[in-house]
Amino acid sequence: MYEEMLAVIDRAIELKRSFRLRDTQRLTVLALLANDKSTLAQVSTGEGKSLIVVATAIIKGLLGGKVDVITSSSVLAQRDAVTNTDIYELFELSASHNCSENMEERKEAYSCNQIIYGDLANYQRDYLLHKFYGKHVLGDRSFCNAIVDEVDSMLLDKGNNMLYLSHDIAGMDKLESVYVFIWQMVNSSTVLPDDVYVESIKRSVLDNMYETIQKEDVQNLDSDLEREPCIKVPNFLKAFVERHLDGWISSALTALYMVPGQYYVVDVDRTGTSAELHANVIILDRDTGTDQVSSQWDEALHQFLQLKHGCKLSTQSLKAVFTSNVTYLKMYNLLYGLTGTLGSQRERHLLEEIHEVNFVTIPTAKSSQFEEYDTFICSSIMDWKEHIRQELDKLTKIDKRSVLIICETIRDVESLQSVFDAEVQTNLHTYMRDYETFTVAESDKQLEPGQIILATNLAGRGTDIKISNELRKAGGLHVILTYLPANIRIEEQAFGRAARCGDKGSGRMIIMVADVKMHNRAKIFSLKQKRNVEELFRISAIKAYYETTIKTEENCFKTFNELYDKKMKCLADAKTPDPSCMSCKLRMLKVGEHGSQQIQCK
Repeated sequence: MYEEMLAVIDRAIELKRSFRLRDTQRLTVLALLANDKSTLAQVSTGEGKSLIVVATAIIKGLLGGKVDVITSSSVLAQRDAVTNTDIYELFELSASHNCSENMEERKEAYSCNQIIYGDLANYQRDYLLHKFYGKHVLGDRSFCNAIVDEVDSMLLDKGNNMLYLSHDIAGMDKLESVYVFIWQMVNSSTVLPDDVYVESIKRSVLDNMYETIQKEDVQNLDSDLEREPCIKVPNFLKAFVERHLDGWISSALTALYMVPGQYYVVDVDRTGTSAELHANVIILDRDTGTDQVSSQWDEALHQFLQLKHGCKLSTQSLKAVFTSNVTYLKMYNLLYGLTGTLGSQRERHLLEEIHEVNFVTIPTAKSSQFEEYDTFICSSIMDWKEHIRQELDKLTKIDKRSVLIICETIRDVESLQSVFDAEVQTNLHTYMRDYETFTVAESDKQLEPGQIILATNLAGRGTDIKISNELRKAGGLHVILTYLPANIRIEEQAFGRAARCGDKGSGRMIIMVADVKMHNRAKIFSLKQKRNVEELFRISAIKAYYETTIKTEENCFKTFNELYDKKMKCLADAKTPDPSCMSCKLRMLKVGEHGSQQIQCK
């Protein structure tokens, strides 16, 4: 049955795209659907995962099911939903996305379309609004089928992320005086050992909050009594302050040394999620390069960064109504995952343990023609920039090829951009933020020789850069990776932008390491070995943290939810509503209007 349906879909794609599915694409679709269990498929980059998703979703839709396509970013979700609409319409299926900030538009999307694209955070937000706040966002949609693109990013890199609905807690704004006091002390010029420094700040905060006087300061009693306390916190919050004080001081010290363009930017919200016109602290996802506008760092790190940059101070949010990535994805009856890099055996074992999935590795349609050149390890930033400049000159001016430079941070992109001469600038394309238009990756564009793309990891995952015949003859696209990625999966994703669909291509790492005492090859082997060991520890910690912390928190929330449902049922059945229950319901409904936030650990 699946083979016949796939043959019809193949013909439809030929009508709309002027090419047919490759054998590897058809094999992947059949491997996913023929399995009764949830299945994750490793499909090499450049093999056309987007059309595999389309074909799988069409078959599920024709069989009467609804499909949630979960992407690694809202940018990719909107792109794929719009790009593939014409194919879905041939089968009288409709597709849309849930990336709108307008709740009514999302309700319409869920109700009127069999296939929905979106990033995981948007699905989690709408689930929580629907289930716990009675917003009826999802309509009659159930957890039947999920197709997860770039599944390694979702389940491994962000395995323990949680999303919670933000809400106002009475009195939390009163903590601002504590943050300001700590920040002023951290910014003082006093130089002390870390442990002494932290204890000194902690003692000062508690003395000021409780208006106490140390024994050694008795001689200054008169002036101390006249002193107006800087910290004014309600009595019911003082125990909360004491419990979190060590973490807040640590966060303030961390914020002191953080710089924009690495883990965050200071900018206005360009996604349309907020009407706020003033600049704020926006977290950057270093694995995908996307803005995390709805995310906040915990333990007041976000608030200290806002103080540092003179932004409007937001209140610290606490978890109340929330769900983790792991728990949310486990709710689907069938989970189909696609990625170019499923990772090591240890990573697969973790996914098998938590999500009870099968694995399939799909061979490539054509032999890979990617060539990785020897790594350059530089001892200084000037040496690093010079090596990159020399590589560019040779490849673009002599070999007549094009180059994609992938940097770890926006700060690195800006640093490299400043060293290019005027001649290079005319052929330079930058891509740093997800609100920017990445013109070279648009479906109707082909990359010509002599072009330079300077980008963060936004261009390193999920982007398909098509090359012209002239560039193909010259040797294809070359990728320069300017840092050592945190794991082999991110590295392979970045290099996977070149040598796609059987074309030629190449890549090289040009990285900066302060202490270079051994030969390049020995050093890079040592660095990668150390990285892989650290990744093993991180993977092991994912399951441990899920078992010991996330499960406990979610069990507590489950208990609360059962009690809440019971009270709401009593309220619905009662002829005369209980005023206290009605008040509780109104407060809960109001909570859901404030949006969602993701918890980002420091």
